[in-house]
Amino acid sequence: MIFDYTAACGLLGGLRRGSLKEEMIEKIKRDGSSIKEFLKSYLEEDYPPQEGNEYFERALYISFIKKIGKLLKFLGSEAEEIVKTLLYEFDILNLRLLIRKIELKKEVGAEMFYWGGPYLTFKDKCPSSFKDIDELQHYLRRAPLLRRIFLKSFDDFKFHKEIFYFDIRLDKEYFSLLRKKSFGLERDASQLVDYFITIKLLIYALRLKFFQGRDLREIRINLGSLPLINDKVFSQVLNASSLEEALSVIEKSSSFLKFRAKFPLNFEEGMEGFFYQRFLRRRGINFFSIYPYLSFYLNQRYFIEKMVFIINDRLT
Repeated sequence: MIFDYTAACGLLGGLRRGSLKEEMIEKIKRDGSSIKEFLKSYLEEDYPPQEGNEYFERALYISFIKKIGKLLKFLGSEAEEIVKTLLYEFDILNLRLLIRKIELKKEVGAEMFYWGGPYLTFKDKCPSSFKDIDELQHYLRRAPLLRRIFLKSFDDFKFHKEIFYFDIRLDKEYFSLLRKKSFGLERDASQLVDYFITIKLLIYALRLKFFQGRDLREIRINLGSLPLINDKVFSQVLNASSLEEALSVIEKSSSFLKFRAKFPLNFEEGMEGFFYQRFLRRRGINFFSIYPYLSFYLNQRYFIEKMVFIINDRLT
């Protein structure tokens, strides 16, 4: 176990050096013309063969999943469980695509799905090959938690006869599962997950308004009463006149400021930095805290979200 965590700590250092950083994001935000050049350099072999906003978004996720997969190989059971739960997000994306393909008869290319990785539910079968709901349900027996989430969401879809309610139930169930999984973590890690969920819910509201054009009353009814949502901030996001203004509201919220204060977002630090002081020097040589790995995951996941917003705003 000591060897495993020593390897994980070393790998984390390497991953940080090749990670997204705040100054990168701000530079791209200022100079939108450099987005494609940056993506080619950052994604390397994961750069999509077909250019387009949805392909760039998927490529960023694929690159991220590969990096996290490398880290998971060396983590203990507690750390592995919470990170694998976080990765359910990409299984959820698969389910969204599948319901559109199977029930709504929409064309969804195989290249848009997330599969084949050792820590994804769809390890050995491309989701695009499923022909009907019964076949999908049978396959999901290998992932009981995900199957339960799917069935609840599918029931909402059948009742309301609108895909919006399938999507919203998926996300509610996912965030609920993630929060439950975080309760047993050390206090700092559990708080970090709570802040992240709050930010993701606000971003979800932002996406529903600006990307999907959903009615504000509908968004408020379905998301406004959820735990961790601050009604004032939520209202400001919904009332924002632009994507940039809404994102600015989120980044000025107390949840985001607390989230950010938990760790340096650029991860550029030496032996006197945050991780060394908190997890090595103060406790002795101790690699067993989940906190550094969890914070890296959440940090990078948020930066990808920002990149997606910039891509959708500039590459239209």
